[in-house]
Amino acid sequence: MARGLADWSRLSAWLTDRGEAVISVSWAELGNIVGGLPESAVNHYPQWWHGDRQNTRAWRRAGYDLERVDVGRSVTFRRTGPATMPPENRRLSSTWRNNVRTAQTTPDMSMLTQIDISRT
Repeated sequence: MARGLADWSRLSAWLTDRGEAVISVSWAELGNIVGGLPESAVNHYPQWWHGDRQNTRAWRRAGYDLERVDVGRSVTFRRTGPATMPPENRRLSSTWRNNVRTAQTTPDMSMLTQIDISRT
């Protein structure tokens, strides 16, 4: 078990970058992403994985809910909605930043394919 102060904003950015409907991550990989899982992730299972805490807010900001925890082995997240990362965390995710920039500057051109210029 890695020890350290986990940075849960890194999990939000990582999940946002991935974007799949279901994401399973090994225990070790999750520890690497956040900078070390605390002992409480094991010692206070299942309480630590639910409720309103930094860790649970991290995956919810990325638009995921916790689907399954195999303590010491893996964690599975399921997409439940769009990412709602706060502005201070958007810089952590280049994909998030590019998606926001594109959404703000690229107009929806899909309607143009329905215009028949011969009828004008």
